[in-house]
Amino acid sequence: MNRKRFLTLSALYLALCAISTQLTFSAGDLNTTLTNIDKGTKRFKGATADVKITRVGTPEAEDQEQQGKVYLLSDGKLRLDLTEPAERTILCLPDGVYHYKPSEALVERYKTSRWPRKIEQYMLLGFSTRGSQLKQDYILTVLSEETLDDNKVVLLELTPKQEAARALVSKIHLWISQSTWLPIQQRAFQGGPDSFVEVRYTQFASNVNISNDKFKTKWPKGTKTVNR
Repeated sequence: MNRKRFLTLSALYLALCAISTQLTFSAGDLNTTLTNIDKGTKRFKGATADVKITRVGTPEAEDQEQQGKVYLLSDGKLRLDLTEPAERTILCLPDGVYHYKPSEALVERYKTSRWPRKIEQYMLLGFSTRGSQLKQDYILTVLSEETLDDNKVVLLELTPKQEAARALVSKIHLWISQSTWLPIQQRAFQGGPDSFVEVRYTQFASNVNISNDKFKTKWPKGTKTVNR
């Protein structure tokens, strides 16, 4: 075999290997990712993190960017203490959502279905939702493996199967850390690619002790509660 033909066959072999890897990447990596997410959610009890919520092309123009701290529990409870641009507390419990505005000494209590900002319910995706549940409710696609904040991540796309859900959120991207198999970033698209809400987690601490007081509906004396 002459050298030219050998190099041609070698190049063809390497190309075929690359194509084979790409063909097996999607299905195989999705199954592996879901298995690892199941392991991560099984270990998950609760977590705290600094959080930044960025809204791009959404109706809530007054809140383009919010910062604060989040507390998450495996049973689906969530507390969001925002400090910027204004102090707010959002408490998501089984009986509803509480929106505390300390500057107004006011708590607005919503039924979960009537809470206008849906991003909080999607913040729990990947933490307390098993892979089998994700597969049941969403069309799942592994888009890539990449690095985010020095973390090796898998970028997973979720497209709601139900039309009513797609009317609220057309798709969701989860950046799943390959060290914990929990999200370090989430992006919920509301229509086109230029309209979304992004949640970024830093200083993430998993399975730490979180006081039950964080999830009690106790507010300073004189605070008024209004049902919405």
